Amino acid sequence: MPSCLSTPIDPGKGDGDFILSLGRLVRTKGLDCLVEAMRDVDHRLVICGRGPDARRLGKEIRRAGVSDRVEMRGHVSEEEKRELMGSCRFFVMPSVFESLGLAAVEMLARGRPVVCSDADGLPETVGEGGVVVPKGDPKALAGAMNALWDDRGRCEELAAKAAERARFYDWGIHLPKIEEVYSKAVSGEYSEADAHRAG
Repeated sequence: MPSCLSTPIDPGKGDGDFILSLGRLVRTKGLDCLVEAMRDVDHRLVICGRGPDARRLGKEIRRAGVSDRVEMRGHVSEEEKRELMGSCRFFVMPSVFESLGLAAVEMLARGRPVVCSDADGLPETVGEGGVVVPKGDPKALAGAMNALWDDRGRCEELAAKAAERARFYDWGIHLPKIEEVYSKAVSGEYSEADAHRAG
């Protein structure tokens, strides 16, 4: 069963002039690859979050010469996070390891496309709501980001698919199924056929 959304699906307008990265600042998030990719991307990137890699990441941004277009905003409130998620052009998640990618699910619910790596469960999480690139490949990441930025029609097409994909993570869909399984299990009516259907 997927992890489900705790917030309603509420697509934003995507009317901001920036790309968003949001999450804990740790090496597994692939942010070194993102900073390297930004050498070939002439659009603004806003990185939100805190973590043990914050200082090192700031140095990498300066070393790469992309300080003019990469902003490290640090921790943001839930209200600001929601606003950023709804107004960004798209979200970028170049993780090296990611079991599900809750931030990706939250972005889908805000109706914004996700450019993500092919790490673990991310491609399945995002589905048709984004673009998948090989993990650890800054050139491929930059290419995908530039292509999506330059094609607004494609971006909005993926945005609509993102919001649709988010419905898969809606508790309203899964709770009745879970309740049915538990009810049958408690009453002794749960069969092998039920297990195959659930599985």
